[in-house]
Amino acid sequence: MMAPETAVIYSFGDLTADPKLLEMRRNGAPLDLEPKALRVFFHLLENRGRVVTKEELMAEAWSGTFVTDNALTRVIAQIRKQLGDSARAPRYIETVATTGYRFIAEVQVSGKPPAAAIADNRRWRAAVAIACLAAASTAVWWWVTRPRALEPVRILGLRQLTSAAAADLWPSFSPDGSQLAFSSNRTGHFEIYIRSRAAGGSERQITFDGQENLQPVWSPDGQYLAYTSRLRGGIAVIPVSGGPARYLTDSGDSPQWSPDGRTIAYRWAVMNAVLENYGQDDSNLMLVDLDGSAPRPLTRRGTPHGGHNDPQWLADGRHVLFVSNKGMLARREAPKIPDQPWLVDVVTGELHGISLPMASVRFPVFSKDSYLYFVGQGIEHASGVWRVRVDRNWKAGAPELLMAAAGASPVNLALTADGAHLALSQNLGESAIWSAPLAGSGVAAGEPRPLLRDHSLRNTSPVFSADGSKISYESVRQGGEWIVFTANADGSSAAPLTPAGQNSGMASWFGNEMKCLYGVRQKGQSTYWLAPPSGPPVRLDLKLGVRQVDRLRVSRDGTKVVAHELSAGGYRVMTEEIATGVVRELTPEGRSIGYPCWSPDGKWIAAEEQQHGRSSVVVFPAAGGEIRTVVNDAVHSWPHDWAPDSDRIVFAGQRGGVWNIYWVSRSTGRVEQVTRFTSQASFDRYPSWSPRGDQIVFEHNDLTANVYVADLR
Repeated sequence: MMAPETAVIYSFGDLTADPKLLEMRRNGAPLDLEPKALRVFFHLLENRGRVVTKEELMAEAWSGTFVTDNALTRVIAQIRKQLGDSARAPRYIETVATTGYRFIAEVQVSGKPPAAAIADNRRWRAAVAIACLAAASTAVWWWVTRPRALEPVRILGLRQLTSAAAADLWPSFSPDGSQLAFSSNRTGHFEIYIRSRAAGGSERQITFDGQENLQPVWSPDGQYLAYTSRLRGGIAVIPVSGGPARYLTDSGDSPQWSPDGRTIAYRWAVMNAVLENYGQDDSNLMLVDLDGSAPRPLTRRGTPHGGHNDPQWLADGRHVLFVSNKGMLARREAPKIPDQPWLVDVVTGELHGISLPMASVRFPVFSKDSYLYFVGQGIEHASGVWRVRVDRNWKAGAPELLMAAAGASPVNLALTADGAHLALSQNLGESAIWSAPLAGSGVAAGEPRPLLRDHSLRNTSPVFSADGSKISYESVRQGGEWIVFTANADGSSAAPLTPAGQNSGMASWFGNEMKCLYGVRQKGQSTYWLAPPSGPPVRLDLKLGVRQVDRLRVSRDGTKVVAHELSAGGYRVMTEEIATGVVRELTPEGRSIGYPCWSPDGKWIAAEEQQHGRSSVVVFPAAGGEIRTVVNDAVHSWPHDWAPDSDRIVFAGQRGGVWNIYWVSRSTGRVEQVTRFTSQASFDRYPSWSPRGDQIVFEHNDLTANVYVADLR
């Protein structure tokens, strides 16, 4: 028996709209609108009176396809032209700056409105579902039965639940699906909040201690929240009504309750949980019981290879789902070294891999009907929310793209228990090249400020030319390839050096000439090119080019290059003489040292050493010799450049969960803090010290995010 259908016609002015026929008419004559424009228009019409975000409109009209805001702007302009509408004095479609659009005209509806029809359809589906459930009541656990056939799923009515100018992250549904917990830094610190899922629902703050409280998740009985305390450290449990928290551990993040509410699985790692959920090669999963017993390991580091992230219990209480991620190299060589979901048996420790043809897999959640939902990037570079069916033998079918990422990055997926609703955060990060002014002594001479900013996904890795007049940097837009740009030292005259579509990076300046050396990575192979101030680039043949090296940098005199190679034991630093092709390995096996950079005089190399989830700054002679640690705090320190004096090394450092720019003296060990940012929802990377000594430039990325809820059909 099919659910009944009712024809609906909308009328406004001399216009009529028929959603069933996907058609608009003026005085009986059809308007000339392309299908995507009609989809956008009808979505606005059927959600009239409220602001519909750009992301929601793009997901509605371009599902499964990456597009930029320009595509939506073009479609809105086409609709307005056909309606005879104006952006400045709108009668039908109002622009809401930086957010989206709203249909504002009075509308007459003939027939039953779609909302009522949908409600009838849902009641009809619910009745069918109840009947099916009764017929299958003798079936064993859902994951060992043959999944029933489902109609195609799509994301419907993506609704923005929060709108703070902050980072609202980690939504988690209550057991009945009526409320969500999430974490937000809207007060200046991350605290835990609860709000109703209903439109305009009430909201209340649960924690108030300023301890940067993250990743809330509901207990199965709906009485408690477990969360991560970033500053104090560890996993805490608090009543949903508020009150004192009880700490179960002194470290770890990403807590998840077992179905019986007695045990919490979590990740052991020391990265900033706000920003660094991935890239940890030695994180593992732990279990802790609520009775106060000591934590115990669930997975062993390195088995499977990579960091173990995003634990999620299955409904059986026997298996925990997680993702293995293989660190920074996976981001460059994603098709060759993909992320992979795994299941671990909490009793036996047995592992089951779920093989997916994906470049990346993040934030996986299982539905009760045997579907795995996740945020990922496919082999065709389509980024967004995906799902895949998994059978009783943990074999995955073909992944389906449900919602393409369009301008924002979806993160932190959560499902209601019945699988009918999906929550997520949409991240918007402004990645800009900033400048910190310096006095002659190297101390800050003023507040840092943006030097180059736009709406690209990343603007990163700035490097000064030898005379300090130019910088090069790398830029990538969502769904695009890396491009090398150059600009003047004051940020003016920014222009692409390399064409779009060829994935260019690792830019540095060649000797004292105004030539830029960069790498091009295509089909897993790297080539290196020299671009003069004018004329075509010239290929530079390097023996290192045939190896899997990264972060290649040229010496100031243009005679050598240095890079790191990722081996089974970690990173190793090597150099090559350009004239002779002689390659030397400078770091031993057994120590993971990478991200090297030359001192201006060419005598020293600074690099990052990774040990037990931490990173430190090391320095050694460029000709090889003793490796000396100069920064070894229990935090992260990522060097990228030197001062003109070849003594001070500038690095990005994480202290107390916050990233800032520092320098350390090679000779004395003195450390100086250059910037003083305080937000855990931002990060700084790849500082470069001007040869003129007057500024340090670096990547600064500010994160904003809001929580969204969607229906699944």
